Amino acid sequence: LGINTVRDLVLSFETFRQYECDTKRPGFSIEREQDHSLLTARIARRLLNDKRAADQTFLSALVHDVGRLVLATRLPEQYEKTLKCRAGGERPSHLVEEEALGVSHAEIGAYLLGLWGMPYPVVEAAAHHHRPARVGGQTAFGVLGAVHVADALAAEHGGCALETTGIDERYLQSVGVAEKLPAWREIAAQEAAGDREAAGSHS
Repeated sequence: LGINTVRDLVLSFETFRQYECDTKRPGFSIEREQDHSLLTARIARRLLNDKRAADQTFLSALVHDVGRLVLATRLPEQYEKTLKCRAGGERPSHLVEEEALGVSHAEIGAYLLGLWGMPYPVVEAAAHHHRPARVGGQTAFGVLGAVHVADALAAEHGGCALETTGIDERYLQSVGVAEKLPAWREIAAQEAAGDREAAGSHS
């Protein structure tokens, strides 16, 4: 796997383990969150050709939703209300959270990752993975874009996220990669199929 990948996996599993005992909330599954993060990371890594950027993208995708764990453990009653509000609905979680709490899991996660001393691209990806166009001056597809696309595709193909906000295709056009989306959907389908095969072998 390589030292960097092993390090990132250990960080991810330790992060989820730290919150595991405190996230027994109706409608919230830490296993689902972890599955989604791992699938997102595997997809995201394959969207970039540069090895160093791909490694950083893998880490960014592993921890992009850490804010959900913070909300579930630190504001459990308020977060449970947001879970109920979006259950069965079509509104993205970050919008429900912003209305109910004044902030979403994306910004909370980014703040925590900043306190942990994570590299700026990792923090940025967490903060803006639902709305990458908020970051101005982007002329190339990088870590943030890869996490945004992979997060949505993991939800589409993996079915393990609470919801997806969809892919911002205008953003992809602005950074010149919109034509790659069909191939990326194939990558996501391959990774999701691998998950299903692995799950079947363990059942």
